[in-house]
Amino acid sequence: MWFLPSANYPANQWKKLQLGAILSNLVRKGFTLIEILVIVTVTGILLGGGLAVYSRFNEKQQVRNAAQETTEFLRTIQKRATAGDKPAGCSQLDGYRVIVTSGTNTAQAQAICLGVGTGPLISSTAFKANVLFTNSLTFNFEVLTGIPDNGSGPVVGQGGTTEYVRLASIGPVVSVPFYNVIANGATNQTCDQLCITIPGATCASVGTDPNGTDSNVRGRGPSPQFLCFDIPVGNCGMQMIAQPNCFIGGVPYTTNFTNCRCQLP
Repeated sequence: MWFLPSANYPANQWKKLQLGAILSNLVRKGFTLIEILVIVTVTGILLGGGLAVYSRFNEKQQVRNAAQETTEFLRTIQKRATAGDKPAGCSQLDGYRVIVTSGTNTAQAQAICLGVGTGPLISSTAFKANVLFTNSLTFNFEVLTGIPDNGSGPVVGQGGTTEYVRLASIGPVVSVPFYNVIANGATNQTCDQLCITIPGATCASVGTDPNGTDSNVRGRGPSPQFLCFDIPVGNCGMQMIAQPNCFIGGVPYTTNFTNCRCQLP
């Protein structure tokens, strides 16, 4: 039996009658009310699980895209420093400064001119508003070499997903295009796995200096000065191991601090 909306049966009442008719029809076909409720419950769980998986995948993809956009922006500014590209009003270029602010989705850059200091903002990049930088930092790309003066890099994140962006050159950018990828808490991952997150890049090497002076160490703990001990490894495929009982400023720090040298094609 089907019911049509009328003055006697408004739309909301009609929907209830239709649902009742469907359930009644299923019961007549041999389905008990309990079986129907089980089907409805299982269907709801499956749909909910599928939506959760999609949401998590979408979150990771958005963070990955934001990290790539940030990498491309930093690369562009680094190339301007390497080329000695001076903006108007800058008679002698000393480098380029990049400014990242936590809680925003924008990175900005400005020229550093001798005798003048920093000029106006000349470039910026922004990605989806629901992906944000989770740290604040300022660093400079040196003129002609493009080498950054900061060992840290921007971190982008959304929800429980974060991705580190580490841009550094070993020597002139034009002849040795490398990224140094830094990762904290990447236990059981390898430099091979981290490098392939950069399109086209592969792991070239890891450091051997236990104090990290070559900015290329991979081991347990940040460094001896933090009461931890780097244990360098020389294998891009070796897994990272978190080291317990490390302290930074008296605060326990159980993780690893890793720099992987990733070569671009």
